[in-house]
Amino acid sequence: MLQRAMSITSVQELKEWYSWFKEGQFYIYCIVYTLVRMAINVVLTVQSFYLIRVLKFEITERFPSPLAVAITPLISYSVSLLF
Repeated sequence: MLQRAMSITSVQELKEWYSWFKEGQFYIYCIVYTLVRMAINVVLTVQSFYLIRVLKFEITERFPSPLAVAITPLISYSVSLLF
């Protein structure tokens, strides 16, 4: 009897794929995720300009290639994937 009751409740808990659209919390998660991804993308896009214009990263004899400008956003993006 207990097993039958458990199987009935597990069947009732199953949701159809479209039932997520009726949940308010689904939209909250979507908005938060979208805003976080937009913030990360904007920061990573503007970061190279910030390094060049504000911090004056330039090609010098010490750093003959723009590797420092390229590696900083790469490290930031890699770390953002972890968190």
